[in-house]
Amino acid sequence: MINVGIDLDGVIFNFSKKFSEYCNYRFGKKCYIINTSNMIENWDWHKWYPISEIESKLIWNDIKQSKNFWESLELINATEFEYLKTVLNNNFKIVPYFITSRIPTVGNNLHQQCINSLIKFGWKSPQVILSNKKENIINAFEIEYFIDDKGENCLDVKDKNPNCNVYILDYPYNSFVSDKHINRIYTLNDFAKILEKI
Repeated sequence: MINVGIDLDGVIFNFSKKFSEYCNYRFGKKCYIINTSNMIENWDWHKWYPISEIESKLIWNDIKQSKNFWESLELINATEFEYLKTVLNNNFKIVPYFITSRIPTVGNNLHQQCINSLIKFGWKSPQVILSNKKENIINAFEIEYFIDDKGENCLDVKDKNPNCNVYILDYPYNSFVSDKHINRIYTLNDFAKILEKI
């Protein structure tokens, strides 16, 4: 069996759009809607988006108080998600794990929300792992292929798991990653095609 690790937000789900919608609702038109992660400069929103650090904390509090928030996110690309789903469902050798570090919100427990969000889009019996130490999960589950959009995660995973095939989904905010041992790809389809050849 080949274990595969897949990040959720920024790879599968469009968290940034939902976050900006919350900002727009609370603070008005100064907060434009982020339709694509290519518009993001940094995950510290107050450093580039028209909100202060205090306002950013208010939005995170709104999210915490939103029932089943994580079940409300849209897919980044439905067509690419369907392709990944088809590839993994048709390959009995691959075991996918969705690895994410999210905050709990009211409603279903965090783990169940993550599972439900994938089931909502047709993923059967998704295996979700909650952790902000992804490098340790990669090691514990002997994951051989891993994809994330956060540069720090990719660097930590590769540093502690040199035999893991690490892929970073290209966005402006992770352009600082230049490690030649981390594979930069540009669409989720690119990752699915790699898995398809296993």
